[in-house]
This record gives sequence, C-alpha cells and structure tokens, in this order.
Amino acid sequence: MAFVEIKGLKKTFKNLVATDIDHLEIEEGEFVSLLGPSGCGKTTTLRCIAGSIEPDGGSIFVRGREITHVPIYKRKLGLVFQDYALFPHMTVFDNVAYGLRYRDISKAEVKKKVSEAFELVGLVGFEDRYPHQLSGGQQQRIAFARSVVYEPDVLLLDEPLSNLDFKLRKAMRFELKRMQRQLNITTIFVTHDQQEALSLSDRVVVMNEGKIEQIGTPNEIYENPISVFVADFIGSTNIIRGVVTHCDVAKGIYEVRLSSSPTISIPFKERVKVGEEINFIIKPEKIDLGRTPRGEHAVEGKISGASYLGSAFNYQIRIGELKLEALDSQVDYRNRYEIGDSIFLTFDPEGVKVLRR
Repeated sequence: MAFVEIKGLKKTFKNLVATDIDHLEIEEGEFVSLLGPSGCGKTTTLRCIAGSIEPDGGSIFVRGREITHVPIYKRKLGLVFQDYALFPHMTVFDNVAYGLRYRDISKAEVKKKVSEAFELVGLVGFEDRYPHQLSGGQQQRIAFARSVVYEPDVLLLDEPLSNLDFKLRKAMRFELKRMQRQLNITTIFVTHDQQEALSLSDRVVVMNEGKIEQIGTPNEIYENPISVFVADFIGSTNIIRGVVTHCDVAKGIYEVRLSSSPTISIPFKERVKVGEEINFIIKPEKIDLGRTPRGEHAVEGKISGASYLGSAFNYQIRIGELKLEALDSQVDYRNRYEIGDSIFLTFDPEGVKVLRR
C-alpha cells in the first residue's frame, strides 16, 4: 500500500464540485505538488487530507490507516499555511515548541527537538526573537520548523511561498527542497505556480475542475501533456488546431489546413491519418527563427510583438490569423527582429506533440 492513498474523494459546495478524485497514491518520502488554477480543487483536497474539511465521500489513508473521519489533532500531520500563522505574542522558540508542549514530552526533550529544528532551517540564534522581528523568508522557515518538529507522517504545504518577493521565493524553493530531502518527509504541496511545481516536485498532479487531469514527473508533464488543458496551463505552449490534408511519411512531414489560416507544413514523428482533426502543440523554445528559410518546410510569418527578457527574446508571430509565440536565445540584441519583420519558422520535430481531439 502507498504511504498516502486517496480513494473516491468527493466534496461539493452548493452543487459545485470542488474535489472529485478517483484514486491518488503518494509514496513515502515523495514530494508531490497539486497544481492548477484557482478553483480547481487543490486546496480543498489538501484540507480534506488535513481534516479541516469533511469530505462528502471517499477515503483517505496514511501509513495504511484510514484517517478520513479522524479529528485533525489526531492525524499527525504537519501544516504550513500561506500566511505562516505564527503567534505574534510568542517568541519564535515558543512558536516552534507549541505543538510539543501538548504531548507527553519532557522539557529537556522539547528543547533538544526545537534546537534541532532551528538548526535544520538555519536560524540558530534567533530563538528569542518575535515574528515581527523576522523577514518574510525567516518567518516561512519558522513555520516550516514548527510543522516538522514533532516528526509528522506527512507535511502539507498550502502555497507557503506566495507572500514572498520573486527573488526570495526562488531562494526558498532550494531551501524547501533541501529541508524536505534532509528529513525525507512525505510532502504534499499546493500551488498555482508552474515553476514552483516543476522545480520542487518528484511528481506533479495537475487538477482541473476538481478532477485530476494528469499525473507525472515534471519532465513528463512539461514535455508530454496529455490534454489541451495541461499543455496550455504548463508554461507557454503553442496549440495549433487543424485538419491533416497530406502526409509524407518518409520525411515525417504533414500538411495541415488551419481553421483560419493557410495550409502549413508541420514535422513530427507520430503517424496520423489524412482528414484527422488534431491539435499540435509546440513549446516556444522549439521554434527556430531565421530571416531566410532554413529547410524546404519553413513557414513564413510576420513579427507582431517582441519583448526583451534579458537571456532571450520573446516574439509574437502571425501566420495568417494564427498567432504563435517563439523564444529566441541566439539573436544578439543589436540584430533582434522588429515588429513588422518577415520571419521564417522551422519547427523542431522532437518538440512537436500531437493531441487528438
């Protein structure tokens, strides 16, 4: 049996389905992210696991023990909230020790465990400070220390990095992963941030309208989405909808008639039938740009938007009524493409994926 197992979990609010999960298994020590847009059910799922929301149906198991209707204080789960929920009138030592003092643990053991927690989060020497004397990143570390000090079975993280600025948020990703790995604690992380989920997780659970859309490693989710929703939600993705009008199997080239644009040539390895309606997806970084055609199947377009990202240029390109996005890290700033320039696009066959309608 998996370390955490969810079966037939359902929760509705006023006839709106918030969570409807058939089956989800999480292994011991695994870092799993629940990822999706607002209202997709990820936070409701986490709160059902935590015990703060009573599900309408289904079962939740941890270590083979059903906890679906067990009171929250008996579940042995660590929780880190978006706003950290630290007690402002207590020192950070007392904040971390709070949960231990309600257990049958000696004062010496409490002090030992709290000291180890402060060492884990790199805040030795901060014990006598109050939350308002700490930065946002330090408060986040104290919240983490408090949630793991009593050695919970599972750590539940509800968007704990969302209140940090961009630079600190990136730094805390590395710290969070380091601490989780050091403890080897099973972790369920809720986020709407794709970069967070991809950079932190062993596996990502993409949710949409209460259901699981796809489960996989970060690489699988990013490179091989199984639906238009996942492809569109994970990073920037071009989705080209059309009907196959001709195939050259030997060359791996397919002619595709778009709904509002001319027929274009798209290279890819999967076999499809003439007349089939499909969605092609391709990441912006898998499109090669040039002022002249590179290969016989280059597609001509026109630059309609451009932005400088420091390490790359992001271009919006029109091919008839079709709008595509391309990321170019090769062009020197002085030789960049300008709005209105004609451009030739070549699609990387390895980067083109097919989603049948």
